[in-house]
Amino acid sequence: MRKFQRFPPFRLPTATLERGEAKYFHGREKILGNFKGLMDRAVQAKVGTTVMIQAAPGAGKTALLTECARLARARRW
Repeated sequence: MRKFQRFPPFRLPTATLERGEAKYFHGREKILGNFKGLMDRAVQAKVGTTVMIQAAPGAGKTALLTECARLARARRW
């Protein structure tokens, strides 16, 4: 008689489907301050720049970038 193969129990993925602006964005003052300084230096030097945001999945990168975009639009950057 043939034995059936056992599969591990089904688990839901740990990733979230939430994207975009955070309902309650808080914290990250140091990162946002660095971003504001970077914008100021780029404008003063009249040069372009590149910003790289990296973190673990679910750390809030999209929410942070949405906040950075809001700051940039407010400064007409």
